[in-house]
Amino acid sequence: MKLNLKFQEESIQVLENFYLPDLAVIGGIAVETIVSSDGINTVLGGRGGRITLYLKKLGIKSNVFSFLGQDEYLNFILDTLDSNGIPITWSLNPEGNIKIVRILDKNEKYFTENKSILSVNPFFMDEFICGIKNVFIKYENWNFGFHNMFGLKDKKIYIDIKDKEISDDMNDCYLFAETDDLKETVYKCKKYNFSDFTVFSDNIIFFNGKVYEFDKCEHNYYEEAVSSYESVFIYSNIAGYNFFDSHLLAIKGFEYTYKTGMMIPRQKL
Repeated sequence: MKLNLKFQEESIQVLENFYLPDLAVIGGIAVETIVSSDGINTVLGGRGGRITLYLKKLGIKSNVFSFLGQDEYLNFILDTLDSNGIPITWSLNPEGNIKIVRILDKNEKYFTENKSILSVNPFFMDEFICGIKNVFIKYENWNFGFHNMFGLKDKKIYIDIKDKEISDDMNDCYLFAETDDLKETVYKCKKYNFSDFTVFSDNIIFFNGKVYEFDKCEHNYYEEAVSSYESVFIYSNIAGYNFFDSHLLAIKGFEYTYKTGMMIPRQKL
C-alpha cells in the first residue's frame, strides 16, 4: 500500500495548528470579591485570570498554568475556566487560593499574601509551552526567572511585573510594569536597554516616550482596565500589528473598560 507522505505531513501540521493555543498564561489566578453600590460580586480575577477571559472574547485561545488551593473556591475557578473553554493545569498551593477584596467606591484593595515556598519542574514547563508561540507571565514568588527557561528565540514573552522585580536579563521580553515612581522605572528600563515596554503609574500609561493620562472615575475599574490594555495589546500583536499600533488599540480598550468595567468587544477596536 502506497502512502501519500506529503499529504500525511500536511494533515498533521494542520491538526497541530488547530489544537495549539495562541498563548500560554502562567500565574496570576485569583478569586476577587468586588464590593460596590450595586452589591457584592465574586469573579475570577488576578491579571492571569482576567487576561484569559478577556482574550477569549477577542478570539485568542489560552492554556493556563498556576498554583491553586483546595479550598472553597477551587471548583469556582475550575468551573469558570471550563465554562469558557479555557484549559488549566495546576499544582497545589497548600495555603489556598489567592483572594482579593476590592471596594470600588473607596478605591480600597485587600489581598492574601502567599508565603509558601512553591516550585515547579522546569522540564514540565518546557513541555507545557511546547509549540506555543506566545507566553504571558504574571510574576509571582514561584516563577521568578521563568523567562530564562523558555526558548526566547521562537516565542514572544509578555511579563506583568512590579517595578522592583525588573532585572537586566528581561530585554528580550515585553514588560507591562507597575510602579509608584514612573521616572525611576523608566530610567531603569532604559538603563537595561529595553526597547519596548509599558509602565502603569497612578493615572499615567507610559509607552516608548509617550505619556497617556486619564481622569480617575468614581467607580474604580482600574484593575479591569489594565487587564484590558494588556489583553488588547497581546491580541493586536498576535494579529500582526507592531508595538505602536498595538498600544493605540490597547489604549482604546483601556478607556472602554475603565468607564464600564467590561472588556471591549472586538468590533469596537
